Parts: sequence; C-alpha cells; structure tokens
Amino acid sequence: MVGLTKKLLIADNLATLVDPVFSDPTQYQSRDLWLAMFCYGGQIYCDFSGYTDMAIAIARMMGFDFSANFASPYLATSLSDFWRRWHISLSTWLRDYLYIPLGGSRFGRLLTARNLMLTMLLGGLWHGASWTFVIWGAIHGAALVVTNQFRRISATAAYPAPQSPIRQIAKSPNDPILTTLRASVSPWLRTFVCWSSTLLLVHLAWVFFRCQPMTLPGGLEPEPTSAALARAVYFVTHLFMPANVADPAWLMNKVPMVMLLALLLALHLYEDWIRRGRPRLRLPAPVAGIGYATWIAALVLFSPENASPFIYFQF
Repeated sequence: MVGLTKKLLIADNLATLVDPVFSDPTQYQSRDLWLAMFCYGGQIYCDFSGYTDMAIAIARMMGFDFSANFASPYLATSLSDFWRRWHISLSTWLRDYLYIPLGGSRFGRLLTARNLMLTMLLGGLWHGASWTFVIWGAIHGAALVVTNQFRRISATAAYPAPQSPIRQIAKSPNDPILTTLRASVSPWLRTFVCWSSTLLLVHLAWVFFRCQPMTLPGGLEPEPTSAALARAVYFVTHLFMPANVADPAWLMNKVPMVMLLALLLALHLYEDWIRRGRPRLRLPAPVAGIGYATWIAALVLFSPENASPFIYFQF
C-alpha cells in the first residue's frame, strides 16, 4: 500500500507537473525551476522506492525475504550517507565490485580519490551512454572526494598524530580556539547545514540525470545528446538568474506540488521511525478500517488516469 501510494499518488502526479518544465526550462522563472528540481527528486524517489516496496512485499507474500533498497535517503547528512541509503543494491554492488577491487581507500589519498571518481563515473555510464549521466556521476564522485578529504582533515584536527610539542599543542583537542569554535556551533545547526547542503547537491545532480534526449514528434530520431546537455546547463545556471517568463497555468499547480512534497516528507519520517525500531502506531480495528478505506479512496480519486512507466525500467 505504501509503495502503491508512492507510485500513483506522488510520483505520477509529480510527473505531470515536472515534465513540461524539464522539456523547456526557458519558459519558466528561477523559482519555478527550483520547485521543479525538488519535485523531480521526489518523483524519482517515490517511483523507484515505490516499485521496490511493492516488489519486496509481494515477494514476502510468497515466502521470499528481500532486503530493503532505500533507507530515507533524503534525510542523509553527507553524500556518503546518501549512498548508504539510496538504491542500496546498486551502491553495494559498486562498492564491492568496482571500488574495492580498484583499491578502495587502502593506498593513500590520491588513489582513493581516483577510485571514487572512477566508481561514480562508471555508475553514471551504467545508466546510459550519455554525457548527462557522466556529469551526474562526476558530480557525485567529486563531492565524495571533497567530503572524504574534509573528513580526514576534521579527524586530524580532533585527534592529531604525535608531533613536535608546539604543533601538538596547536592541534590539541583541548586547544581553546577549537573548543570555542565547536562550542559556538550547535549540533542541531551543524546537522541542518550538512543535511541541507547534501540535499541541494543531490538535487542539482538530478537535473543532469533527468535531462535526457527527447524523442521528436513524428517518429523522428531523438534529439542529440548535446541538446539535452545544453538544457541541463541552462536549467542549473538559471536557478540563480531571474527570468521574465512564466507559465500561468503551471503556476496554479504549485500548491498541489508543495502538498505532495509535504506528503513525501511525512513518508520519509515515518519510514525512518520504523527503520530505527520505534513502536508502530496501533489503532482500534474500526478506526483502522476507516483509515484504510479512506486511503484506497484517495488512491482512486487522486491518481492520474494514465500511470507513467516505472523510471528505472529503462535501465
């Protein structure tokens, strides 16, 4: 039921609103591009995680126990944390059969950075032979390299190796400057900054993932990859540039888009609650029956007439 809700109620409704913006971003303002970017992130998550939820549940009915493939990825506070939560079957395969055989993190910082970049570039190419997929993988690879290096620097600052007495005092965890800096930044604020920056980076990369060559009308050949790349570059650059164009009809759909994103956030928090082993909500049978009936009615009433194909079926 949760997987069906993700697919029909959220992903397919977001698709009808997001597709026109990505088809021609030149017709929309920067604030519209921001909303469409985050809505596509919600669409691809609900489409793919909804598919895997249904597959896992149907397999469980037949006696097969499959592992979870998503773990509330948009609550991640770093890019490495995101890849531990997103498409877990693919990310573990990339780790076990590409990253580790290449050397992993065993041979120094430079080779570790190389291995991360190669793994993510090949992960992008796995989705298709397109420059936009390569750039998507390059963005994730470069960000993983930077965050990995930053983590090393932070660890060194907190727990320095034995050095000369003067440098050891300067880098001591009891150093008053470091202590003051850590005390002045709330853990909640640090978590929020890490979460929001990760969310922004992931969604900026989704723009390149989404902008693929479109099939031209009349059965003609798809447009060249360069056109899709130009559309993605325009989309990202004009997120920060004001524009004087807007589609009034599309603007009327902003409220349902925000409501669908709010529903997605609620599902994310619920799944994270269950994943942490917290107690499930128990309702009396009549209340639960009314709730399920309302749930099914909402799926029937608010799902699009034509369901969209699953996004990941094309890979």
